[in-house]
Amino acid sequence: MGATSVPEGLAERSALWRSMTTDCRLAVLLDDGLSAAQIRPLLPASGDCLVVTTSRRQLTGLLMDGAVVHQLETLAPEAALELLARGGGGARVRDDAVAARDVVRLCAYLPLAVSLAAAHLAVRPRQPLSAMAEQLADDQALFDNLTVDGEDAIRAAIDASYRLLSDGARSLYRAAGLLPVARLELPMVASAVGGTVARTGLALDRLVESNLLHHLGGDVYRFHDLVRSHARERALAEEDQPDRDVVLRRFAEWCLAMTAAAQRVLTPQHVDPEREHLHPPTALVPFTTKQAALAWLGAERGTLMGVVRSSFEAGWFDLCWQLVDAMLPFFFRFRPAQEWIEAHELGAEAARRIGHRQGLSRMLITGGGGLRNAGRYEESARWYEEAAEVARANGDRLQRARALHGLGNTWIWMGRLPEARETLRRALEERAAVGYRRGVALSRVSLGEIAIRLGEYREAMRELGSFVWIIVRTR
Repeated sequence: MGATSVPEGLAERSALWRSMTTDCRLAVLLDDGLSAAQIRPLLPASGDCLVVTTSRRQLTGLLMDGAVVHQLETLAPEAALELLARGGGGARVRDDAVAARDVVRLCAYLPLAVSLAAAHLAVRPRQPLSAMAEQLADDQALFDNLTVDGEDAIRAAIDASYRLLSDGARSLYRAAGLLPVARLELPMVASAVGGTVARTGLALDRLVESNLLHHLGGDVYRFHDLVRSHARERALAEEDQPDRDVVLRRFAEWCLAMTAAAQRVLTPQHVDPEREHLHPPTALVPFTTKQAALAWLGAERGTLMGVVRSSFEAGWFDLCWQLVDAMLPFFFRFRPAQEWIEAHELGAEAARRIGHRQGLSRMLITGGGGLRNAGRYEESARWYEEAAEVARANGDRLQRARALHGLGNTWIWMGRLPEARETLRRALEERAAVGYRRGVALSRVSLGEIAIRLGEYREAMRELGSFVWIIVRTR
């Protein structure tokens, strides 16, 4: 530029640069800008100049200087496949299109990751694409399988962004990487880290600005698969097991609180036990309608079942049975036979492990319903019989009545109508004794069904008439 003397200070150098570029037409390329403060001294004075800077962060501060931000998104699936084919062999991609799509998906459609996968394929001409997809599906070895010539480019790129974070943002990044969900909701993350919604939201924003997290709108965020693997890796490397367990326990308790909230909206007529929390959640997502509560249960069914299993494996037996109990509206509305039975087998065993009689009777009663719906009538009857005995020993007449009612209905399905009638009458008496009028009405319906099956139509009319009378009177 013709400068004969370059001053020492940054401000003086910036002033000299701006004076020398006043009448120039320049294109300036800056790579890997750290912050707006780092870029500003390098901005020319002339309006006829163009400055392009790349950065791992969003540099939103430059908007005040007239900058336009261009966020580079991931590749479209077809573009990612084209990149994989170009480097790894078009014939292989065409011959195994399903595996090829798995590979680019597991690479999160990131150009660098797809390019490294293509390089792997190029030097391994006999390796099937399905084998690469299987390797990349191993979350713990994902980065190792994208290393070329000893260069771990993907991990290094994410590490560079990670190191620029504050201590608090790094801690939240690691905690979020432990959560077994694809979508991160602000109240969920705040509860998992034990922080306030406001402070957690600011930390999540820092991750978004560093391009380590995507903001999907509202209070919802999402990791790229590769970034989530990196966050989990850092958590395993930097956090002690007890600290990781606390994060996962808080997350599980948030799931319990959300499920219990959905249960209260969907079945307000039921009297459910107070849920016990070791770490009360910081915040919940409110359900304004029954449809919203049911939609959430349906969308999170996989997550909730995962929490049931992991809670049992971790020895959080109190949490395990309570979560299964709170999921009752999900089981009744969606009727997923396999999940219904598995969850209650774990819940019942969890309650047994800690000697929680009320929890055990509740698990046996609703689990018996799942077994009956699956056509496993003998097992269903055994569960109901045990539930009735547990409730009797616990002095819980209402739970005993529920168990007897369930047993009577199972015997109806088994064609054992005399035993069913006797059992349902006992259930009706117990319900009447505790003042549970709606339960009495339901037992009348089942007794009416038995009368119809036996051809006792006058008796059926009497029982069903009593049902209608009770329902009308209790409205």
